[in-house]
Amino acid sequence: MKILTPPINFYYIGSVILIIIGFYIVVERHNLIKKIIGINIMETGVFLFLIAIGAAQGNRAPIYTSGSGTDIFVNPFPQFMVTMGIMITLGITTFGLGLVVKIFKHHKTIDARRLRNMMCKHDDDNEAN
Repeated sequence: MKILTPPINFYYIGSVILIIIGFYIVVERHNLIKKIIGINIMETGVFLFLIAIGAAQGNRAPIYTSGSGTDIFVNPFPQFMVTMGIMITLGITTFGLGLVVKIFKHHKTIDARRLRNMMCKHDDDNEAN
């Protein structure tokens, strides 16, 4: 039985769509947690793009086999980069959510517009003194 796989272009299109959705969320939403979720969606799109670059239909995994030695293997470097990227994304997300918690404890809001207004008001008060 042959397994049907989508063409590689499908993954490129999907990654671009994820990046656009994530960028839209970061730009249009004012809730800081939603902005972090948007960043994570963009990073997922980048990971999908990297995996699509390393994918090649009909190729084998780069592990030792008793084959003829003329097999064409999939490039493992993009997989390594995605693994490292996932770890970095986890750190960035954890740090960002920690900052949001600190901001909420100090300012009692996580709305970016309100925070910007508070900072502008604070700067105006400092200039008046």
